[in-house]
Amino acid sequence: MTKDEFYTLTKGSIQEAIDKASIIIGKTVPNETVSIVSSTSVLANGWEESCSFLVSQMYFGEDKIKPCADLIVYEFDDNTTFIKLFIASYEPAPFDLNWSNGVGPYIKGVSQKLLSGKGG
Repeated sequence: MTKDEFYTLTKGSIQEAIDKASIIIGKTVPNETVSIVSSTSVLANGWEESCSFLVSQMYFGEDKIKPCADLIVYEFDDNTTFIKLFIASYEPAPFDLNWSNGVGPYIKGVSQKLLSGKGG
């Protein structure tokens, strides 16, 4: 998989995480702007910066892609969705299905905060 192809997959995976959250919590989660966050800080703001950041952390060559990262829709406001990132410490490997048989390395989830109705 080329870096450009992985960028496209990454962008689609972020959108899938947002769509999944919307379905699960029964509210429209905004997709105008995204921010990738850790437990302590903002890692990237906006679609382009967020996708580029994820690619820089996950893609190391056509056959060297980290195999697992969680994209957890954590919270949102009127325009921005905040996605918490957790990258597993596995060594990069050829592109494949993830542990839940999804295409690529990204596992999409929803925070307990949103599931309990206390976020968003």
